[in-house]
Amino acid sequence: MIRTDGAGGTHEVVEDLTKRALSYSLGFGLTASMVDKLSLIPPTVWTPAYDAEQSPRDGAWVVELTGLLDLSGWPASAHTVNLVSVLSCSSLPVPRASSG
Repeated sequence: MIRTDGAGGTHEVVEDLTKRALSYSLGFGLTASMVDKLSLIPPTVWTPAYDAEQSPRDGAWVVELTGLLDLSGWPASAHTVNLVSVLSCSSLPVPRASSG
């Protein structure tokens, strides 16, 4: 598994990894239009994000974005990759802890 942040998430790198039949995971920042689409995801779909010690990260949530993003400019295999976003944003429709 090859993992990289947004700096390695170029079309050239992804095409090379795909040609070599390697598994990869790319991190990247969300554009404003991507963030706008997050409001379409119901709160019940969001799951807690976990840290390296397998403890829930306070206020951080993960959601599947495949199907909401236009990946037509990427290799066909990218359509099967589970795209997720870890977010700590109070304006998103994520589940909230009960106050009582």
